Amino acid sequence: MKIYKPLKFAFYLLLGVLVLIFNEPLLEYVPYLVGSVMLLYGIEDSILKLALKEFKEEIGKSLDNLLIIMLGIILFFLNKPEQFAVVCIIWSTWSILREEWEIKEKAIENSKSLIISIVNVIESIVVIIFSVMLIFNPTEHHAHAHIILLGIELILEVLFPLLDDIFGKVFKKSELLEKVQNKEKELNSE
Repeated sequence: MKIYKPLKFAFYLLLGVLVLIFNEPLLEYVPYLVGSVMLLYGIEDSILKLALKEFKEEIGKSLDNLLIIMLGIILFFLNKPEQFAVVCIIWSTWSILREEWEIKEKAIENSKSLIISIVNVIESIVVIIFSVMLIFNPTEHHAHAHIILLGIELILEVLFPLLDDIFGKVFKKSELLEKVQNKEKELNSE
């Protein structure tokens, strides 16, 4: 498990940068791009749950991952131009559901830093708004904007936890320092 975090960080960062750099040519391959990302998220979360032996405890989340994996596979077969709208709607719906979970789990319940929580919520709201726009108007223009958001999301997926850990350690040290200083003041006043 020690190698998991650095590998995930490097892979998601590289993937996010590549998506941002090649966003325009990727528009032609949206079903494969989104299908691959959905597979990545679903498989990663399932393997992580199995490795941490949390699979039975979170059977609902495990079934969600199975559905995400199945939808990711289905997207590989929706590669005809007339199926573009269906791909966009599946992608948008998944994005909305994922961002709802992000807000609840990462930004509100598990974040150590108010700043990271606020930025995470803002990012999730922006993705939800773009996803709703893509559902109502599944055109290449909106899909292109969504691809750019996907690249940013992949990068933020690994940056938020890293920054949250850094802020958590800084605040923990400052709290510890404050406690020590308060103890010293108590001892000096006696």
